Amino acid sequence: MRNKRVFLFIALTMLLEAYGLTVETDRKALQDFKSQVSGDKQVVLSSWNNSVHVCNWKGVTCGLRHKRVTRLDLGGLQLGGVISQYIGNLSFLISLDLSNNTFGGTIPHEVGNLLRLDYLDLSYNSLVGAIPVSLFNCSRLLELYLNSNPLGGGVPSELGSLTKLVNLDLERNKLKGRLPASFGNLTSLMRVNFRDNSLEGEIPGDIGRLNQVVELYLAVNKFSGVLPSAIYNLSSLKLLTIRENHLSGFLRPDSDKLLPNLRFLNMGRNYFKGAIPASLANISNLQMLSLNANNLTGGIPSSFGKLQNLQLLSLFNNSLGSHSSGDLEFLGALTNCTQLKTLYVFGNHLGGHLPTSIANLSTDLRVLDLGTNFIFGSIPHDIGNLINLQSLALDGNHLTGPVPASVGKLLQLEVLDLVSNSISGEIPSFIGNLTRLDALVLANNSFEGTIPPKYGMGGQPSIHGDVYSFGVLVLEMLTGKRPTDIWGNFTLHSYIKSVLPEQVLEIADKSFFDNGLIVGFPIAECLTLVLDVGLRCSEESPTNRLEMSEATKELISIRERFFKAR
Repeated sequence: MRNKRVFLFIALTMLLEAYGLTVETDRKALQDFKSQVSGDKQVVLSSWNNSVHVCNWKGVTCGLRHKRVTRLDLGGLQLGGVISQYIGNLSFLISLDLSNNTFGGTIPHEVGNLLRLDYLDLSYNSLVGAIPVSLFNCSRLLELYLNSNPLGGGVPSELGSLTKLVNLDLERNKLKGRLPASFGNLTSLMRVNFRDNSLEGEIPGDIGRLNQVVELYLAVNKFSGVLPSAIYNLSSLKLLTIRENHLSGFLRPDSDKLLPNLRFLNMGRNYFKGAIPASLANISNLQMLSLNANNLTGGIPSSFGKLQNLQLLSLFNNSLGSHSSGDLEFLGALTNCTQLKTLYVFGNHLGGHLPTSIANLSTDLRVLDLGTNFIFGSIPHDIGNLINLQSLALDGNHLTGPVPASVGKLLQLEVLDLVSNSISGEIPSFIGNLTRLDALVLANNSFEGTIPPKYGMGGQPSIHGDVYSFGVLVLEMLTGKRPTDIWGNFTLHSYIKSVLPEQVLEIADKSFFDNGLIVGFPIAECLTLVLDVGLRCSEESPTNRLEMSEATKELISIRERFFKAR
């Protein structure tokens, strides 16, 4: 018996060698891979040479028993070139990470030969073409990351064969067409991200079969129709973002019972209508709720005051309120939300007297925006209690009276926008103590006196405030974003600056593409030039900003160039 085992072992070894399935196969495959890396980047892989055993090469891990390559971790090495087809010869590979490089070309079909693969990350590259169908032969895959490439084509129906998949990320590609019904086969999924593509049609009802999914990102696509009732079967959901689509219909009043674990819900920039269900306040762990830029009507539920964990409430640009008293009762209720950091309700039909209770909102509040409503009364004397406030916007209302002295306590304030009210009195001298203030917008009121001499960078008076505000307005209008939106480590200004000109169409407000521009209009070039004017008007240093006359001349020049002859 023992001799038989020895014979079988020798025979198997000879068979493997006959087919070249040894570590030598892996070495050759990796050398071919290196040969396809851009010449100036090959130095990163200098250890990949014949004097070093393949298992000791940079980024390479081998199995302890058979010494075959099981992991290839080359993420973030700034490698360029194309991905060699011979990557498919690494038949023992379990994990492949080529993320955060600049690989171009297509994903080689031979990746589908890696039948042991359970982790594949090709994110943040410049890969083009369609997702190869052969990839879905890798039936052991648990995690698949193809995000942040310009991959095109549709989502293959064969995706449904990856039934073990737990994490799927296809964000920020150029995928189009419909989501296949087979997507519902991926019942092990916990995190799904299709954000920032051009997927269209209805969201398939089969999505309701993903009963383990915790995070679902479908934002910034072209999905239409009503939200499928099956999505309310996903009781394990903690995050759902479907913003910036073409979805419509009413919000279900029983959402709280069906999605009890939600923490983040973003349904903004769609076509939802009707009232906001008061029952949403029963989702006790809700931290962020965004229903902005829809067609919602009725009042803002005071029941939101029950949301002890609420950090962001974004309801701007709807038709909420009835221009009358009672519209602002929810503000008193929100004083119970002690973790609230951001409150956007601008651009609605909210009326009534501005309640003194806003001074009792969370001391963690960073952004308070009640602009473009029908609110009257005066700014509460104790508004200075909101000591961490960075942006206070009460513009476009019917406020009267002076700016209370306690505003001088808001030492973190960066934006103070009171434009288009009937606020009176002298421009308060304490404004000069707000050393972090970048934008002071007081126009179209009844102020008297002069701007305090300390207002401006370095304690010097600034005459560039108006052009700054104009620049910010340009950036807001063209992107549909506010300077106080959440941008991670970016401001609105620095984010736009970082992505121009390559990603101008990705950051532009999608309404620009629905305004009947003629075929062939160079919208990317036009938007880039106008955004550049906005950026130069809103530079941090006042002395680096365009003069208003210069900005006007440049905008007129852009108009003449792109529109005069059209």
